[in-house]
Amino acid sequence: MYAGVEKPLTAADVADVVRYAVTAPHHVNLDQIVIRPVAQAANYKLIRKG
Repeated sequence: MYAGVEKPLTAADVADVVRYAVTAPHHVNLDQIVIRPVAQAANYKLIRKG
């Protein structure tokens, strides 16, 4: 899926976000989290090299 994409997301990237979500202070409300690589401007737009 991310072939040719510079610096795609890794499992560690997702784990970092999940860790933050579960350890955030109680006054922080996370309604929605969207994680995508910098090379992906939108759900339908992916910048590939090559």
